[in-house]
Amino acid sequence: YKNIPMQEIFYFINILIVFLYYILLVFVGWILFVFRENLSEQELLLIILLSMMCFLYQIGGYAIIFFLALLPILYKNFRYGLFFVFLIFLPLDLLPIYSDIIYDRPSYFSNNNVDIYYTLGFGTIFRPIVIYFLLLYVSICIFIKYSNNI
Repeated sequence: YKNIPMQEIFYFINILIVFLYYILLVFVGWILFVFRENLSEQELLLIILLSMMCFLYQIGGYAIIFFLALLPILYKNFRYGLFFVFLIFLPLDLLPIYSDIIYDRPSYFSNNNVDIYYTLGFGTIFRPIVIYFLLLYVSICIFIKYSNNI
């Protein structure tokens, strides 16, 4: 296994992910521009909120609350999208992938130095991927629905 160029493979995977990220961004922008007269308010709200969750940096964990408001829209228009929402609500952060201790950091509340126990859960990596695929699914469904009107 020493002859496998792992660094080059990770560079290629990273470039592929960024390329697909921008392809989806252009596809969603094109759908919003071309089908702007045909989109209902619910579909427009769904695409904008999912785009914000995908393309904005650090939207936070409380963005999952938006999915409670989006459940009726997904159930009415995109029934298979509920599977993605089910995956988003799974408590996958309980499965640790990486743990570390950061020693001797200043705490401004207690005016002492404390140790920080850091754990990276599986949900931190898996949840953005599922939101990305939910946006892709909704975009493809909207494209198929309105592509006859072009």
